[in-house]
Order: sequence, then structure tokens, then C-alpha cells
Amino acid sequence: MRFAGPWSLPSLSKAEGRFVRLEPYDRDKHADALFDAVGRIDSLWHYMPSGPFGSTTEMADLLDAKQGQSLTHWITHVIFPLGGQTPIGMSSYMRLRPEVGSAEIGAIVFSPTAQRTAASSEAIMLMIRHLFEVDRYRRLEWKCDRTNSASRQAALRFGFQFEGTFRQDMVLKGRNRDTDWFSIIDSDWPALGEGYRRWLDEIDDGGQQQAPLSSYLAR
Repeated sequence: MRFAGPWSLPSLSKAEGRFVRLEPYDRDKHADALFDAVGRIDSLWHYMPSGPFGSTTEMADLLDAKQGQSLTHWITHVIFPLGGQTPIGMSSYMRLRPEVGSAEIGAIVFSPTAQRTAASSEAIMLMIRHLFEVDRYRRLEWKCDRTNSASRQAALRFGFQFEGTFRQDMVLKGRNRDTDWFSIIDSDWPALGEGYRRWLDEIDDGGQQQAPLSSYLAR
């Protein structure tokens, strides 16, 4: 089978859903408020290579250095509640491989009050949906520390399939990291996308879900 590549880099610019708005990271616009929301909280960065940060400048310098268009770079989006001006988190496209239509979603950090909410779920769904429906990518990856049960559960909740573990993959902050890999591929997307839509449609205006997302994603 011949594939129609290469693909363009992920093209998501601003995006809005029912509960959130995503904006491409801009140091001048976002650095101070993003640091205030998530930059200093140790627990949010425990499994990350960097952070927490001692200042806006330290966090912004790291994000600036990561922005780019290669395999080791990120395309970061800052997440706001719809109609709000105070960010609740960030998420990035990473491990960019447009030559084969593949990327990773990661560096996901939400403020404590935004975690496990319809808003945080919708933000990730918007990024996943755009990659498959607009950019027509073939593959999206999710990777996490094997001991990070919250990230593992989130990957499965969004419909990513577990692919395996890279044992002793990294040393982060003086600790061994075994890395679990998950993926969604383009043939998974139609059913997942419909499940996301139905789940979001049935959430009330206060953000209360009627049933767990998993009940809409039965394979």
C-alpha cells in the first residue's frame, strides 16, 4: 500500500470547544499567567524532565527552547476556560515526524482545580481531533513513566491502546524511568471521534458528565 506523505506539521492554531479555548504558546502573552497557574507546583512536575520552576523566566526559557519543528521539539498550546483569561494548563505536540504522519501528545500539565474536569478532557480531545481530522495524521502517541498511574489511566480513558514498555528507558531527576507507550492510529479515530462527540454533547452546562467517557468508547 502506498501512503500519501509526507505530511505537514500539526497545524492547530486557536481552537474553541464548549468549555475551553486553546492558543499557541506565546511568551509575551502567556508566560506570567502560565507560571502562576502551574509552574511552581511540585506535584505537577514530578514525572517531567524539568520543573517545578523558581520563576517565570526559568519556565519560559525552557518552553522557548522546546518550541520548534524537529523530532525533539514541541508545538505547545496554552489552555483557557472558554471566555476566561487565566490559563488552566498546557499541552504539546511532540516527537514530530511529519514524514510518516506521526506525533506525540505530551507535556500535559493542568492546574489542580482543572484536573479531572470536562474542560481538561475537552482540551486534549480538541488536539487529538485536529491531528486526525484536519492534519490527517496516521498515528498519535502517548508516553509516560510506568509508575505514573494517572497518566496511564488517562491514556486508556481517551482510547489510546497500550503498545508496550521500554525498560530502563531514561534517568529522570535521579530516578529510573520505564516508559509505557500508547497510541491511536487513523483507523481507530472514527469510532473514538464519535464517542468523544457523544460524551461532550451529553455533558451539562455546569460540566457534569452523564456517564464515564469509557462507556462511549466501547470497541
